[in-house]
Amino acid sequence: MKILVTGGSGFIGSHIVEELAKDKNNKVYIFDIVKPDIDHSPNVKYIDGDICYKTSIDKAIQGCEEVYDCAGVLGTHELVFQTERAIDTNIKGAFNVIQSCLDFNVKRVFHPTKPIFKNYWENTYTISKITAENFVRMFREVYKMDVTVLRWMNASGPRQHVYPVRKFIPIIITQAILNEDIEIYGTGNQTVDIIDVRDIANIAISSTRKGIGKDLDKVYDVGSGHAISCNDVAEYVLKKTNSKYAVALNSGTDALTLALHLVGVKKGDEVITPPNSFISPTSSIIHIGAKPVFADVCQDQNINPEQIEKSITKKTKAIMTVHLTGRISNIDKILKISKKYSIPIIEDAAQAIGSKFNNKMAGSFGDISCFSCHPLKNLNGIGDGGFLATNKKQLAIKAKMLSNHGFKNRNKLDDFGFLLSP
Repeated sequence: MKILVTGGSGFIGSHIVEELAKDKNNKVYIFDIVKPDIDHSPNVKYIDGDICYKTSIDKAIQGCEEVYDCAGVLGTHELVFQTERAIDTNIKGAFNVIQSCLDFNVKRVFHPTKPIFKNYWENTYTISKITAENFVRMFREVYKMDVTVLRWMNASGPRQHVYPVRKFIPIIITQAILNEDIEIYGTGNQTVDIIDVRDIANIAISSTRKGIGKDLDKVYDVGSGHAISCNDVAEYVLKKTNSKYAVALNSGTDALTLALHLVGVKKGDEVITPPNSFISPTSSIIHIGAKPVFADVCQDQNINPEQIEKSITKKTKAIMTVHLTGRISNIDKILKISKKYSIPIIEDAAQAIGSKFNNKMAGSFGDISCFSCHPLKNLNGIGDGGFLATNKKQLAIKAKMLSNHGFKNRNKLDDFGFLLSP
């Protein structure tokens, strides 16, 4: 079955694409002005197109049995002075899509919008979405089209960016990790209904295929049904981030390299790490001039503590454990080895943010913990990014200094760069 997802490179659209592509019989086409930044299944293809131009949509939509119209521009205050842009994309663009679906006899159409509350905030975004919804419902009623209209609550989950549109949950997670003040407007007692983006994707597909769009009078609000205050969300995030200090960096690889330097690893030293991992841990060790020593893994694919102890020599200066695919290494045993031999631990927690071991979070065990904000990681950013976290104040001070070419402040240079040892 040929399926088109407009805005398929975006936050919600990409998850709908991902879910649709699980059925290998589906040929899923992403129609977007932005190329996807994740690798989809082979049955997913990208079409460079803009819903503002109907001829472009017409070409892409021919032969489609389903269309998921997720394209649009987001923002509240961001769109206050961009009314024309919102009209062109959110209203005219939605009109173009529904008209093309009618012209080419698309069997099923999905159109998302926003809930309308008694005292909702009238802004450029909400007005444009309500207007588009009214046009879509008109087409549905006049032409008896099978169009499912869902109004969903606050979406959250993987691949939700902080910028250019500011989103509450990604913002407070970032602020908490970077040890910044949590930004809350008003009293913080205002409540939100949060729904996981993966649930949204499943609901969008299942409701569209169940034909609820044939019920011409129905528009459905979708949410968790559980209201939570902004203060509660902030408190939850703070509990999940145990480290006192954090330093933002260009990437998770930079965090690993800097961490090695901070714990005193020099050229010719040895660092024990698992062989089963992404290349970053090994490359960071080599980059600093040290030698990676591979300790084999257990059945859970994480490093084996017994193999760590067997690999220790007089040259061993650090243990770099990698929590792979969300599973935390047997950190209790690794901590005992670290204490016994006085060897610092660097945690690569890029794939394990949010995971727990004995009720403690990944990244809260080692001397230094490293995280990635690559688009394919849990804490995804635009392009790339990373940070290291530690409870040791002096390490944090030195990390901030070295991450800024050795500058202690604007006028004082304490350590030029971060140079490899001779």
